[in-house]
Amino acid sequence: MKTRILIFLIMTSQTYAFSQEQNNIVLDKAINQNILYGYGTFDVFTTDDFNHWYSSQHENYIPNATVIDKLKPIIDSIYIDIIIGTWCGDCRRQIPQFHKILKALNFDIKNVTIIGVNRQKICPEANINTGDIGFVPTYIIRSHEHEIGRIIERPTESLEQDLYKILTK
Repeated sequence: MKTRILIFLIMTSQTYAFSQEQNNIVLDKAINQNILYGYGTFDVFTTDDFNHWYSSQHENYIPNATVIDKLKPIIDSIYIDIIIGTWCGDCRRQIPQFHKILKALNFDIKNVTIIGVNRQKICPEANINTGDIGFVPTYIIRSHEHEIGRIIERPTESLEQDLYKILTK
């Protein structure tokens, strides 16, 4: 039930995301570091605050071509919500890699919602409240309004292979 409520809140908040400020970078005083807080786009990672970790991971990652070929015909009607913490090592490694996977798939980036959370993993402005998300990154894979799977914190095999398993179960 909690999952359905979270998905509903993310979906309804997507409607408002485009009218709200995106790529909001704020200072997290607890760690004295700028973080993405709220709705974002992949463009935010080209800023000085994030590019130092984003660009090398993005450039050096090579998606598995065999899995990409298997994903291409089945990924069209999918929506992906990504809950991230730009302060998190797993996010710093995986988000650039996942973006590269999406590019290899020619995936419509308009179907991706990125939400940056603080170290408590909350962002009330994007309807992410205490207890909604336990680990970041969390990739919520949806077919329209129905959640069909998640990749939480670390993929079991690889991001692209885990995505394929979600879409073919």
